[in-house]
Amino acid sequence: MAELLFILGAFLIAGWVQGIIGFGLAIATTLLLVNQIDFTMLVFLNLCMSVLTSLMAMLSAKNLKAIHKPTLLRLILSAGGGLVVGILIINMVNAIILKQVTLGVIFVASLLSLKKKVAFFAHPFMA
Repeated sequence: MAELLFILGAFLIAGWVQGIIGFGLAIATTLLLVNQIDFTMLVFLNLCMSVLTSLMAMLSAKNLKAIHKPTLLRLILSAGGGLVVGILIINMVNAIILKQVTLGVIFVASLLSLKKKVAFFAHPFMA
């Protein structure tokens, strides 16, 4: 029961982070739970919560009309490809190595996001 409360608390904190800055749910939950639960389960929970929150945001009446259809199609196709590659990686790579690589990527992405002069991950449509 304590583990379930800790997981719920971590998702509550991560949801608060995403609500304030607009992103970071998966980053926050990964950092909070990486040593608490099985990494495969963590990836699954992050995927479920990300899909749920993205669908809720996308299907709100105001946002649904403003969706840039070509960008949405590219995002869906790349997410599907990434899902296949991710499943293959999870099945082939040792969980400890995968944790270390994931945390390293999060750290590097966090450092790059501090450089506000360069838009590393922005699509020209969003700039």
